[in-house]
Amino acid sequence: MSVLKISLFVLAAFVMPASLAKAISVDIAVNSDQRQKFQQMVGNTDCQTFDNYLHPSAYRLSLELLVICKALSYSQLDFQFKFLNTPNYARAIIEAEKGNVVMSATTIWQTDVDTNTFYLTDAVFPRGQFIKGLFTTPEYKQQIEHKLMGLPHSASKRLILHTLRGYHILSSRQWWHDWAMLEKLQLPAVNSSHDSALCRMIKAGRAQLFIGELVMVGPNQTTFPCDDVQLVPINGVKFTFPISRHFAISKSHPRGKTVFDALQKGLALLQQQGDIDLMLYPTEKIRKNIESRIDLYPD
Repeated sequence: MSVLKISLFVLAAFVMPASLAKAISVDIAVNSDQRQKFQQMVGNTDCQTFDNYLHPSAYRLSLELLVICKALSYSQLDFQFKFLNTPNYARAIIEAEKGNVVMSATTIWQTDVDTNTFYLTDAVFPRGQFIKGLFTTPEYKQQIEHKLMGLPHSASKRLILHTLRGYHILSSRQWWHDWAMLEKLQLPAVNSSHDSALCRMIKAGRAQLFIGELVMVGPNQTTFPCDDVQLVPINGVKFTFPISRHFAISKSHPRGKTVFDALQKGLALLQQQGDIDLMLYPTEKIRKNIESRIDLYPD
């Protein structure tokens, strides 16, 4: 398999089971870790039949790429992926806006999409369904949960937030909604300009907490993938974002309309069959745990 280096990015092909004589190229901006975990997860399996959502490499990013693959396959579009490695969410949107790729491999906040330049699919995460939590090392988890358990039984958001303000939370100004939320909640935030630096900064003690998804996150919702750093969730708290997330397809890309129509058709079938909901919450235990948490998202 040939790899074409373009500036700081890498374009690589990942062929799906399809008739290559007819297959169209779906150029897609992807995080390198996302691509690696997707390939580890799916392997040589036809993505249309893959359903092991508790696979060790299954988390939000790899599963969103699986959603794209499944949706295109269900639409009966013959295709092959070509991946353009991009360092972060913002750069992926820029590459799609320029037409260098047909889309980003991740869902995008509805408020971040210019519908003059992008086709917007139906919501993959409707309003109130994209939920994040706080992750930390096992040592800090024990310390923080001990403090939270010491609060009055009917602890208010105000008391919980007061306790959490004693710790630094790693995020990125490029994650506009996360950063704005932290500022509104007056939680101390540490900025990372590159996604690849997040794990190193946690390991170096630059911050004690990280905001990560509480949906589509690995087996039994126990850890968040972060290189050789083990990050585990703080129990009892969550952030429910009141904004929907969608796939955005470039209108300036020559195959944009074809890919958009195929995604819409395939996503509708996935929603009808309940596949996306099963990816979000692969066990009822995970669903109930998340539903029972106190929502800290600002009013």
